[in-house]
Amino acid sequence: MSFPIQINSRILKNQNPNNLKYRFVEPIRLDKDKRYELALINASIPYSLDNISHTLANNTFRFSVNNNPYQTITIPAGNYSLINICNEVIPALLKKNDAFIVVEEADIFPFTVFINNAIGRVYVSLDNTNFTNVEVDFGDNNTSTFHKLIGFENVLITADKLAENRVNIFNHSSFAIVCTLLDSGLPETSEHINYSNQILYSSPFAGEIQGLIEIDPHTKLYFPIEYTTSIREINIKLVLDNGAMYDTNNEHTDFFIHLKEI
Repeated sequence: MSFPIQINSRILKNQNPNNLKYRFVEPIRLDKDKRYELALINASIPYSLDNISHTLANNTFRFSVNNNPYQTITIPAGNYSLINICNEVIPALLKKNDAFIVVEEADIFPFTVFINNAIGRVYVSLDNTNFTNVEVDFGDNNTSTFHKLIGFENVLITADKLAENRVNIFNHSSFAIVCTLLDSGLPETSEHINYSNQILYSSPFAGEIQGLIEIDPHTKLYFPIEYTTSIREINIKLVLDNGAMYDTNNEHTDFFIHLKEI
């Protein structure tokens, strides 16, 4: 006995794509003398998590040039790649705040953030030729953790500097696809949520993720479901490493799972 099941948020309207409940028109009847297991065949989920925001307290830094008072830069909330932050966002915000000069029709900024792809770290270069006494405080007077996002231990940069750490632009290390059909190992009367025993698939965040995360496990791993003689509903959840729900910003998700006899 085998049951392929497609669960798609486009079809399940008015449901949060991170917490889908698919109810069968007719329950799936299971043999009371047999046990069953479930596997994720493939899935498609959006990478929609903001990695810079006011909520995360990592969206500001400040700088000073020519002995002037510090000027704070605020980065709009969003999901940014490292290349985007260094090559587009920081220069655009400096220009918006008139923190640049034009030399031979080229925009010159008081500091530039480069990416060293070979070692996965960023390098900050201060321009003390066209400006004087350039200082960059990536911690914004200890109110922001932007410095950690781009790999710096020390928040204040007063000379050209290579970041101490490799860049990690993700605020969560991993996510999981949870199915409440899986055997949680807890009694039915338990009020505790034990997602760790109901994980159908988990993955770290890695690389520069943009758009969709396409999941197609090379090896399909099957997990036993709780004993039952019928299935009326399947609940699929997206959960972050800290137990919080994965916010898809209402972008659609798609899951293809397979139920079979053990």
